[in-house]
Amino acid sequence: TIIFSQLMHAHGQGVDAMSWQEMVESFMKWVEENKISPVVLAAHNGRKFDFPVLMSALENINQIDRFSSVVGAFLDTLALCQAKLPKRKSYRLESLVESILNASYNAHDALEDVQALDQVFTALNVQDGEWRNFSIAPADILNNVKFLDAKAANIATLHPLVASGVCKMNIAENIAGSGLRLQHLKKIYEIRGYEGLRATFTARN
Repeated sequence: TIIFSQLMHAHGQGVDAMSWQEMVESFMKWVEENKISPVVLAAHNGRKFDFPVLMSALENINQIDRFSSVVGAFLDTLALCQAKLPKRKSYRLESLVESILNASYNAHDALEDVQALDQVFTALNVQDGEWRNFSIAPADILNNVKFLDAKAANIATLHPLVASGVCKMNIAENIAGSGLRLQHLKKIYEIRGYEGLRATFTARN
């Protein structure tokens, strides 16, 4: 049996943890009090980690609609920095802070992470039209999370098709991500033949 503690640690000191439900309530209250909706949430490399984790957690507690009512977009500042500062060797936030701000910070502290990102964003003088090109709708992040979950659940059933040369792995991954397993394809073929498979693969999903 695994027991999860409600106690977290910051700088070696115990701090009270907050449940996801409490987090949403606190965030919504903060947005309402400051009248800043719609909100744009930014994170460095957020598209690969922060945003999917957040949307998955919100879906688990049935708070997607409420959250999306105030959050208009996510912004991945990594992609933005790659466009603004091409040909850099490193786009890690610590590296950007060092070269742009001539400073350093504790990268393992969430608050300092946020403050450092804000300073880099300000120093780059990012205009409204620029950051919008790198914004992502919460719904798109959630759809990608669902795609990856479905792919993980279904891809093993399609390995025989890849091994026998019927399709390449990237095609099999797209089939799996759409929610289809090998037994689904077999059933479609039994009922409608090749035309049924063709219609399935060309349908919008």
